[in-house]
Amino acid sequence: MTLYGPGAPVPPFPPATPPPSAPPPGNSAARGAAAAALNITALGAGYLYLRRWRRAAAALGITLLLVLLATWLEAPGGRVVWAAVFLLWAAATAVDGRRLGLAAPGPGPRRPWPAPVAAVALLALVASGYLGYQALPGQALEDAETAHAAGNCARASGLYDKALSARYALAFHGRDAAAAKGRNGCGIVLRAEQQAERESWAEAVSSYTSYIGLYGGEPPWDGAHARLAGLRLAHADSLVEQASGSAIEAADNFYLRAFDEYVTLRGEQPGSSEAAEVPGRLDALWDTATASLAAEDHCTAVRELRFFTRLPEESGAPEEWAAKDAARLADRAGGALPAELLACGKSSYRNADWDAVERSFGDLLAEFPDSEQSGKVPGTLESFRKATAGDLSGAKGCAAFEELEFLIGLPGGPAGFDGKTYEELAGRAENSLAEALYQCGSAAFEDGDYDTAEDHMRTVVDEHDTHDRADHAADILIAIEIARIGEGVTGELPPPSAAGSAPGGTTTVTIINDSGEDLEILYTGPETGTASVASPGGGGGQCLSPSGKPSVTLELRPGDYSVVARATTGNVTPYYGSWNLASGTAYSDCYYITFGF
Repeated sequence: MTLYGPGAPVPPFPPATPPPSAPPPGNSAARGAAAAALNITALGAGYLYLRRWRRAAAALGITLLLVLLATWLEAPGGRVVWAAVFLLWAAATAVDGRRLGLAAPGPGPRRPWPAPVAAVALLALVASGYLGYQALPGQALEDAETAHAAGNCARASGLYDKALSARYALAFHGRDAAAAKGRNGCGIVLRAEQQAERESWAEAVSSYTSYIGLYGGEPPWDGAHARLAGLRLAHADSLVEQASGSAIEAADNFYLRAFDEYVTLRGEQPGSSEAAEVPGRLDALWDTATASLAAEDHCTAVRELRFFTRLPEESGAPEEWAAKDAARLADRAGGALPAELLACGKSSYRNADWDAVERSFGDLLAEFPDSEQSGKVPGTLESFRKATAGDLSGAKGCAAFEELEFLIGLPGGPAGFDGKTYEELAGRAENSLAEALYQCGSAAFEDGDYDTAEDHMRTVVDEHDTHDRADHAADILIAIEIARIGEGVTGELPPPSAAGSAPGGTTTVTIINDSGEDLEILYTGPETGTASVASPGGGGGQCLSPSGKPSVTLELRPGDYSVVARATTGNVTPYYGSWNLASGTAYSDCYYITFGF
């Protein structure tokens, strides 16, 4: 019995409790193997077994950091590299756990952990977790492909993104390429639909063509071909619409592209409902592109028809798709061209567009020499010439020059206008031109435009000397000269003196030259002409003894005359006068020249 209280002995202190951080009891080799097995999971479980708390936390933290880096950086270098990193890290922790387990033997109050069982359980847990992790992107890819096949690329794109997410960077599912291809394909489809929404049909067609080509013609979405067909049809229709509002040069390009798009649609998607509409669309393209036919705008119609005649050579579509329709439309255009060329030539003639006349009739004769319309060209040109030649009076004659010169120049011009028919036409036109020149010159003379009158009359006299008007044109040239002199500085030429009688209905004028110069007499009135009187020589006299001096007698119709007398040489002022010559009267006068100093 122990007594406590005053005077009682003090009891001893109990022994100290051993530290809790000592390793578990047991064989050190088994302990090392257990720690290594637990650490192979890379979760730091072996360190927990050895009660190395800080090492366990550090090992787990490093493992988590590696996982985060791999997913955040999307496993740069590839999954194999990162798998090797994790395996090396796990092996390193296993080796370290074994080392620590072997280095810390000693008894303890607690029983050893069931290490082998725990290691197997942890490995199974990690493996099952990784298998579940690896199945996630595969499921996302499967869902994406299902949505893709249904044409729902908006949903499929999100699922493809999920399958390729960085969180699955460590999953060895082996379907990254398929997911990336699917995401690319759906991206093209979504872009194409945005382009179609903006009515950028050419871009949308190009995008869908790329999409189908990405899969070698068999894309996951079976509806892609039908969608492309619809877009091609819309694109071709829009090109026709653009062409209808464009200048003809630009319109040809639009129509050509539309034709190629239509036949390509039918060639690539022959069984589609859109392909069945192509024949009707081509007929509509013809109607739109040749609208000038119905409007009877013949020259524009010729240019429109030319587009179709060039179509077999200019089409860029595969020949097996385009040849039949291109040839059909070209033949149709060729059948309409002769009539339109003839009509264009006629309308151009009425508009005095001589280049267009020559081009239209020349093309008709060269390209369709055996056509009915070619045979009408000579008669058409002759009818126009006759209509013009029927009234060339006054200003109408002046307006006919270009037309008649055009007809004269046809032989020897473009091929097709050669031969006797056109040479005879040119001859008749030349005769008409002489009349036109005469009439235009006469009108100019009456208006006091002596320069124009002289030009035209001189042309008649010099270039059309066999024409009926040539002599009269020469008379008018004399009248022009008299008029010019009369309007200038002249001396006064008095009327001649009556000297007797002349036959009834006539009058005679005798002019005697007693000057030192040869004289030229110009007269116009009921008759027009010139006469020359030689000088008597010796400086002349003053008509004191006119007998025997050089003279000329003019027999004229009576009436009013304008007369000029002038020296043919020297600087002598001409004389001008107006004479009234009576019927049955003979006149005579003597002229001499005096010089003042």
